[in-house]
Amino acid sequence: MLNTDKWTCRHAALALAAFGVESVVTSPGSRNAPLLMAVSRHGGLRTLSVVDERSAAFIALGIAEISQRPVALICTSGTALLNYAPAVCEAYHKHLPLIVISADRPEEWIDQADSQTMRQPDALSNFVKLSVDMKAEPADEEQKWLYTRRLNEALDCALAGCPGPVHINIRISEPLTAQAEYHNEQFHRISVVTPPEKVSTTTARALANDVRQKNILIVAGFGAPDAALNKAISTLGRLPNVVVLAESLSNLHSDDVLQVSDSLFSGISADKSAGFVPDLLISFGGAIVSAPLKRFLRQADIAEHWHVGTERNLIDTYRHLSTAILISAPAFFPRFAGALNFLNKNCAGISPFKKAWGEMASMRNEGLRHKLQAAPWNVATAIGHVIEAAPISGMNLQLSNGLAVRVASMSCLDKFHRVDGNRGVSGIDGSTSTAVGASLAYKGGDTLLITGDMSFQYDLGALASNYLTSKLRIVLLNNGGGGIFKYIKTTRSLPEVDNLFRCHLNLDAKAIASAFGLKYYHADSYESLQEAVPAFFAGPAPAILEIATDAETDAAVLTETTTNN
Repeated sequence: MLNTDKWTCRHAALALAAFGVESVVTSPGSRNAPLLMAVSRHGGLRTLSVVDERSAAFIALGIAEISQRPVALICTSGTALLNYAPAVCEAYHKHLPLIVISADRPEEWIDQADSQTMRQPDALSNFVKLSVDMKAEPADEEQKWLYTRRLNEALDCALAGCPGPVHINIRISEPLTAQAEYHNEQFHRISVVTPPEKVSTTTARALANDVRQKNILIVAGFGAPDAALNKAISTLGRLPNVVVLAESLSNLHSDDVLQVSDSLFSGISADKSAGFVPDLLISFGGAIVSAPLKRFLRQADIAEHWHVGTERNLIDTYRHLSTAILISAPAFFPRFAGALNFLNKNCAGISPFKKAWGEMASMRNEGLRHKLQAAPWNVATAIGHVIEAAPISGMNLQLSNGLAVRVASMSCLDKFHRVDGNRGVSGIDGSTSTAVGASLAYKGGDTLLITGDMSFQYDLGALASNYLTSKLRIVLLNNGGGGIFKYIKTTRSLPEVDNLFRCHLNLDAKAIASAFGLKYYHADSYESLQEAVPAFFAGPAPAILEIATDAETDAAVLTETTTNN
């Protein structure tokens, strides 16, 4: 078969397939032509072409997160690579294996005023696990052996241990599109055998025995759904001395788990906070959204804190870390839960610690419900109605950062198959592109994105891709741009909040929907929302439902529901 004559480009494509890559998100260019030829002509790789490299990288991120498979990115030389940086950084902190392959100019032309040249090796070094640099045409058999080893190292590094992105830079000389016949080329994959990850029964029993009589608070950050982990956490949540707090992005669903939102912690007054402080804090998963939760745990006098996870560095978010358990949560908690459940099965009655948390959560949830029902038209009540009305059909939920993830967390999200958001670095860029990629990878139903107006405008390039599917629905929260800054304590009292923090967007969502071929719905009152929501979910997709609210009212309602009173 005719293929590029660039050996390293052909073998990079073979390596991707050998390591389980199925999807390659590419962007047009000339320097990367040999790479595009190689992946296109491989036959076992699906290629998706996206012009905007920043959007392309977030689409790849969404595919990787939902499919739980490595996804490759290919770009041309120059600043194209730098546009990958936000999504690659997010992938690094979310432990997702993106394989970045950048075409580069020959080394002798770098810094010589030649077009599309820059220093590409190590350009992403702060947020990739490994960077490798190679020529497209190895000088001899010994260099082919070296490059084969480097490709193995890079792809194994992306998948091994705590997964994450890697960067492969390939220097390509002209001619760029020369071809030759190649038949039955094989990639020599080097197998790496690692011991199975599992906590031993003996270790689990020893740990459980040490803490069996302690008040334990378990805090779950973001993570992918896992049936065994969910069962284990549910078992722990039923124990008389254990309280489990989980954010919606943790994808834990159980009646024995307390869902975290900012409003929950408004129920802990300073004079009674000691009754909510655990003897042992156990944390796992990714970054926490709730600032009040982080504040409470950092200020509490906690004697012992375990963090469970395979992160690359010690995680001491709450400033009490005493033990790092370097094993994944799904591998640790089932045996630990079984051991602690066995030891505590004959304990009589729940502890005052657990009772305090349960009563406070019940009171705050009931109070929140009444306050939102009585409030004027606002974003939190509107989103609560959208979530309640969403059909139970295996739908996935994507949340952008800022206001969207906070107001959605005030509602019960258990009906969704899974809930995700770009909480690795928590930037507002790329939310729509990530949702586009997620909708491409998710085969079980629709993907619903709830996004703010600033996030939506930031990522309009996602709508211009060719990959908007009939399974994508977008709820756009429009309060004039940056309404969250009227709510969060950091900025709400600043005199500059209106002219420097809020954008006052002139966002014509209806025109944007028409331009990109999306069905459009609008709501600016409870009455119009009740009319729009059924049509939005039942009608054709892709679709946008714009919910227009007033930033001042939103801020007042959110402040009221998250303040001690």
